[in-house]
Amino acid sequence: MAAPNFTRRRQHRRPPPRKQRALDSPHSFEVKQEAIAQLVEEKPDRPQSWKRLHFNAASLDTGRRSAACNYERWRTQRFANAVVLNHLEEAQGHAYLVTVAAPNWRRTPGDLKPADLSLLRRKVRDGHERLRARGYRPAFLAVIEVSAARDVDGSLWFEPHLHIVMKGTRKSEIRDAFQIRIPRSDRQRIRPVQVKKITNGSLGTVLGYVTKMKAELRSGYERADGTRSRRTNRMPSDLLRLWLGFMASIPIEDLLVFGGFSDRLAHKFFTVEMATLEGEM
Repeated sequence: MAAPNFTRRRQHRRPPPRKQRALDSPHSFEVKQEAIAQLVEEKPDRPQSWKRLHFNAASLDTGRRSAACNYERWRTQRFANAVVLNHLEEAQGHAYLVTVAAPNWRRTPGDLKPADLSLLRRKVRDGHERLRARGYRPAFLAVIEVSAARDVDGSLWFEPHLHIVMKGTRKSEIRDAFQIRIPRSDRQRIRPVQVKKITNGSLGTVLGYVTKMKAELRSGYERADGTRSRRTNRMPSDLLRLWLGFMASIPIEDLLVFGGFSDRLAHKFFTVEMATLEGEM
């Protein structure tokens, strides 16, 4: 699972603003939300405790919904750019984007269950504990992303993986703390842990990338020289229905892990009102 390079910039381009504000207004995707509701068989008259989607922005302060909800994904990006960004900028040390993708986290479409994501949350906790045991006090936001992957041989998978934006430790320590054991024969072909150094100026862009939570299909292909790579495409409709069904079974907060911040950001994410977020942007 390759992570994009956020450090290269063309010389004639101006650097991005400190906070990335180019986020969709929730009103711009109400029609998309209706389509999602049809796919996951959600109805506005469901009891409050059963609801998996917001049907308009007015209900954003009445409770949290599932990861299938466009409004919740919009809120997550808003929170990352209004709250998490400020805390990361204040944290000491270099910033890194960490991508972790273990082959044994893969599941065939239809077989992925909410309980499977506990493996990824445990990986974050274990890696954090290893860093603390070595004397580091990193601050980080970890996001679980679920994409689809089609290998060169045609096999199709749902591929949960981790993106972690972290400050307060060293690149070599991160790689060691989050290491994934894979067979020796696959070590030249698979890089399960990737760590890229990023600048403070690109933190807003990176946070927008890791919280995008889009339905993407990464298709493998073979280059002329025999090496393999992937290209990103939209999910076909049959796969999208399975992806949305799974995301509708996951509370949005279950895809996020906060660590090392002085504020209780997990609690704040669950309780903050939108007016407060808008004031902090």
